[in-house]
Amino acid sequence: MQSSSERPYDRLSQITLMPQMALGQEARLVGRVVTVHNENYKTRLVIVSLPLDRWARPQLENVSEGRFIANVKEFLEPLDFKGRLVTVVGSVSEMEQGQIGSRPYRFVVINVTGYQRWNETQ
Repeated sequence: MQSSSERPYDRLSQITLMPQMALGQEARLVGRVVTVHNENYKTRLVIVSLPLDRWARPQLENVSEGRFIANVKEFLEPLDFKGRLVTVVGSVSEMEQGQIGSRPYRFVVINVTGYQRWNETQ
């Protein structure tokens, strides 16, 4: 998946370490979708982040860097995305307070301009 930026943020840890510098900048992140929430004019995907390989595919053998939210300006069928691997490209819009279980968590939010679902093969 191509980005329009020459050097988009491609690691969630880069954004979470210095979020003010990343705001408004392009990011290309990948991971596994854990929740899908359809709202009036968008779908919010909560994604467990994984490192990218050089082709913007997920590196499945690595551990997660955390979670982020991807806002997609269209309806996405939850059954087509929950549990699936996806690469998203878009701008970093904000840091949002939320929770994972009962623990407070600060999510990076990406306004998605493009995405790619991946099929897992053995």
